[in-house]
Amino acid sequence: MITYPIRIRSLLGTCAIALLLLCFTSPSSLLQAQTVVMQDDFHYKTDNIDGHSPAKGVEGWKFWSSEGTIVTDGTQASFITTGGKAGEEGQVKIYYPFDLAANTIYTLKATIQYKPTQSEKGGWMGLGFGAEENGQTENEPWMFVDTQRESSDNGFAHGLVGQKEVANGTVVTANDYSFPIVAKITWNTSNGEVQYFLNDQVQSDWTQKLGPSSGRYSVFLNAMSSGQGVKVTNVSLTSEPAKK
Repeated sequence: MITYPIRIRSLLGTCAIALLLLCFTSPSSLLQAQTVVMQDDFHYKTDNIDGHSPAKGVEGWKFWSSEGTIVTDGTQASFITTGGKAGEEGQVKIYYPFDLAANTIYTLKATIQYKPTQSEKGGWMGLGFGAEENGQTENEPWMFVDTQRESSDNGFAHGLVGQKEVANGTVVTANDYSFPIVAKITWNTSNGEVQYFLNDQVQSDWTQKLGPSSGRYSVFLNAMSSGQGVKVTNVSLTSEPAKK
């Protein structure tokens, strides 16, 4: 048995305590700084999602439609647009209200599955932040991905602030379009920075700077002229303190 001098034993004890503290602060405790505001994987069945509570969150989904519905089958949500008459595009939308806090980083993320619509009309699926509880985009960030009309179409994505497009680009080639597309937006309310991600790749040319924001907002999922070609398997909104 090795006997260490008192000073060395004291140092070893200090190191052991430091390592123990490190275990408590990294990495699991760092994750505790991130708060789930809303999360839904649609593990419930409903013919209309209006008013249904997501898996996590204190609010319920609010639904809006001009020709369409949103149904869940226990594994995913189907965004079904039925508009086909002249002048009717057919849209469905759900939004989730929350209080936007200052000095906070919000992350909105959704996994979307597409298939060809076989329609003459161009459609899209979008997600983002909206003002007040009804998700109206005035000067808020959002993005959308075009739906395929035919299986040979490439997928295009667009980043927006309000109704102004800030950038666009090809998200995937037609051969990869059948795989889920993960779309994500981060919004730092401390410095106003907004970043857009596609399949975990930041679209650096899309990065925006917005003014100070706080108050009652919502996040939304919105499909237009998508037929029955859009499914969402999960969506989440998280928050964490912005670094000062």
